[in-house]
Amino acid sequence: MRCLVKFESALLETLQGYLLGHPQQHERHAFLYCHIASVDGEMVYFPKQIMTFDEEAESMDQGLCHVRVDKKVLNDLYLDYMHSEYSGLISCHSHPFEQGSVDFSSIDDANDQRQFNYFYDELAALKERSHPECSVHMASMVFGQNSIAARGLERETGDFYPLQKIVAMGETLQNIVPTNAETSGTYYDFETLQRQELAFGREGMQRLSAQRVAIIGAGGTGSIAAEGICRLGVQELILVDSDTLERSNLNRWQGATPADVGEKKVAVLARHLKMMFPDIQIDVVDEMLFSQRSVDAVKHADLLLGCIDDNKARYFMNRISLQYLVPYIDCSSGIRVEEGQVVKLGTRLAMVIPTYTACLDCSKIEYWDEEEMSYAFSDPYTRQEAIRRKYIDTQEEIPSPAVYPLNMLSVSMLLMEVMNLFAPYKSGFYNIYANYIGFDEPTPLAADLEKRGERADGQCLICQDYAATGDSESLKNYFSDVDHTFELPAV
Repeated sequence: MRCLVKFESALLETLQGYLLGHPQQHERHAFLYCHIASVDGEMVYFPKQIMTFDEEAESMDQGLCHVRVDKKVLNDLYLDYMHSEYSGLISCHSHPFEQGSVDFSSIDDANDQRQFNYFYDELAALKERSHPECSVHMASMVFGQNSIAARGLERETGDFYPLQKIVAMGETLQNIVPTNAETSGTYYDFETLQRQELAFGREGMQRLSAQRVAIIGAGGTGSIAAEGICRLGVQELILVDSDTLERSNLNRWQGATPADVGEKKVAVLARHLKMMFPDIQIDVVDEMLFSQRSVDAVKHADLLLGCIDDNKARYFMNRISLQYLVPYIDCSSGIRVEEGQVVKLGTRLAMVIPTYTACLDCSKIEYWDEEEMSYAFSDPYTRQEAIRRKYIDTQEEIPSPAVYPLNMLSVSMLLMEVMNLFAPYKSGFYNIYANYIGFDEPTPLAADLEKRGERADGQCLICQDYAATGDSESLKNYFSDVDHTFELPAV
């Protein structure tokens, strides 16, 4: 089982500060209430709440190498968990004396075995009987001064298994490999990528190549981004698009030939990439984004790249990014023609690091019309009424101008920001806009310093209420009983 923990960075910092912050370096114990996301043998814990114990109470016994909590106090916590909305529980304690690679002790093994057995035999069974739709899970973590070990227990066999990764959202993504994880090191083709390693280092290259990247939209921008991300060394790719390749796409579609016209774009793109990178793993999703299959495919990605030109899809990706704590980078380009003359060649990049930056909905930059978006996913009757009252523009969309070099400019900025997330070389640009025609103006590249570094809005519904909720919040209202006439248009 591939199992991860994804933290809001502030929550992880608070947890570490508590566990390792005893003035006499005594061990401490805490629990994390978590939401969970799971599919096809993969599971992610999303910690949301830290539960600690009263250290002044007689029920606590702690010292330099031990911490013990009274059974009644533990049972009260278990009872509270049973009545909570959460489906995941993580038991955490510290080894504050450990400066190197922390690991579970033999005492930890015995305590965890007893604790896991009680959880699954008693608590899980009760909670799953009262909530049949709920599947509950438990994990354990031990924190040293400079490292973390983490594990779960296989319910059927009673054997421990290591958690693969711990991720914290921040200006750069903190990827922590537990000391007990079974890893042989990330392989990448050094001979091919040695010039890149000279710039960004072996550690950065290993971190980048280990990412699972989902590209939403396999059009003129997505096809360039897919090839570019493979050239950076990424070895696992998810492609989502329901569209078919048309002859009018060929002027900007990377790797396509006239013989490919009429085929699904994701199939053509996957075939093209496999010819260039035979070892890459590609998951092809040849249906609309607004489906359970697409959501299941992308929710366990490490990074989402939006290569789409549709605000409904963009809004949906923003929600998925926050709900499953997956960073999202959205790129787009556009050409304005007035009286037969090109007056604008624009390209734009937006980045969402869940719970750290502003999301696309609470950003001061307007990415969509709020009123129109409020009706976009409504029931058919409400939507029809909105159309009748002209709240929604139903005019048929006219194909917009598109050229290969402008798409390349947009994707180039995107790929440089991808590298900066995993092999940092500068402060992050969260919103970038460039007008190629305006390069001779005083501000040719508008990184917009006033909006750069926008933080998540405490009043934003998506940032606050949906962040790190995993599978506990259904997304079915976005793709069941709604108007499915919209698709992912190629950029």
